[in-house]
Amino acid sequence: MTQIQFTLNMDKLKDSIMNSNIEAVTKSTIVLILNEYMEKERDEYLNNKPYERGTGSRDYRNGYYTRSLMLEVGKVELHVPR
Repeated sequence: MTQIQFTLNMDKLKDSIMNSNIEAVTKSTIVLILNEYMEKERDEYLNNKPYERGTGSRDYRNGYYTRSLMLEVGKVELHVPR
């Protein structure tokens, strides 16, 4: 079994975290979570995964549209499945 070793420079890591724009990190995290949730919800409704064809599917995927959502941390753009 292959093992991977790496070392972290904790001072450099702490510096990067302290100097980062926390609002941007928060916004991107919220967008990722909401987009992934909508994808899972669509998968459950359609009863299939992307590029999967089966007899149990209800309908077909039809792309996305962009929707703006205003939050306390600012405006975020979501990719909503059709």
